[in-house]
Amino acid sequence: MWAPKNCGGDIRSRTSLSRTTSTLPGFLPFTDVFVTNGGFGGVLLSLSHGVPLVTAGLNEGKSDVNARVAYAGVGVNLKTENPSAAAIRSAVDTVLGDPSLRERAQAMRGQFEAEDSVGAAVEVIKAVVAG
Repeated sequence: MWAPKNCGGDIRSRTSLSRTTSTLPGFLPFTDVFVTNGGFGGVLLSLSHGVPLVTAGLNEGKSDVNARVAYAGVGVNLKTENPSAAAIRSAVDTVLGDPSLRERAQAMRGQFEAEDSVGAAVEVIKAVVAG
């Protein structure tokens, strides 16, 4: 669920839903908060754009990812597999009302951008090949 910036009105009028992540990178630059089940890929994609999160998910390692979201101060972990609409609404309001969550998400984006992940991968491959 995306809540685009500067759309006015209540959360329902500002929200777009998508069943695919293929369009997600295009939306994230215009997003104030990303609501997700806490999958590793979606969380990293959101943070790579400096977008704070609301996460809800317990299975398939999501509880660990979501705990780290809260611990890092980049979002709110709802600590459930099936959050109510009221819980999601409250968490979105919390994220939108707490600038430190966005600031921390943007700082994390800066950390991601500073890393040379391709170079690091090449070094690992060289080390493995070298034995």
